[in-house]
Amino acid sequence: MLLSNIPNYLSLLSFNPAKPNPTTPVTEIKSQDDYEKLLKKYKVVIINANASWAGPCKAMSPIYERLSNQIPHNPEYFALAKLDIDEVSDVAEQLDAPGIPFYMAYEDGKRKDNILMPGLSTLQKFLISWSDKAHELGKEPEKK
Repeated sequence: MLLSNIPNYLSLLSFNPAKPNPTTPVTEIKSQDDYEKLLKKYKVVIINANASWAGPCKAMSPIYERLSNQIPHNPEYFALAKLDIDEVSDVAEQLDAPGIPFYMAYEDGKRKDNILMPGLSTLQKFLISWSDKAHELGKEPEKK
């Protein structure tokens, strides 16, 4: 954990998933092209595969969006996204999700980690660890 982010992490202790969130940095993937561009543009991408009809997805979706505003991250290197498996079925098939909601972490375009149906604490830890990883990767000199 980055020491400079401790005040931001402490704000997560007062997290209220029911509190409305009018804006969110979560990008909606609506096509294969969106998916590919996102993975090429950012060092680290977190994708939430979900379905609008699934109870666990309905419960976790607002939490994911709220956390996306509270997890400190550099938007140059780190992106959060979501995709409805029914609306973008061609991409969903590639993800090979064992269930939903399913969260995947990509580093330099390759899937490195994933979690299935996490609770709040597990999702927080997952997002924080990948936000920190993106921060560290962003410090690396550009490859020529």
